[in-house]
Amino acid sequence: MADFLTGDHLNHEIVKIISDPVDGIVLASPYMKFHDRIKRELTKLSGNPQIEIKVIIGKSDGNFKSSIDKESLEFVMNLPNVQLYHENRLHSRIVFKEGLT
Repeated sequence: MADFLTGDHLNHEIVKIISDPVDGIVLASPYMKFHDRIKRELTKLSGNPQIEIKVIIGKSDGNFKSSIDKESLEFVMNLPNVQLYHENRLHSRIVFKEGLT
């Protein structure tokens, strides 16, 4: 069963998921702005080409740049193993590890 988290507990768990991926991680949110702790963990993962990082943003007028702040966009675009996707119909947030059985 899924746990629903909010506030500091949510941020702590996101960092925990990012810091211990299996095959990769998926971060999906209608709007994205990366906290420094998350940037630090994603930077660590960027040194491992076997870890896939997928960032999915959306819920905008078709212009994906309105779904992610400029600094976060520049950050993810400079990471070698990040795939950035845009989905206009995205209305919720989820963070999970890939490769769990």
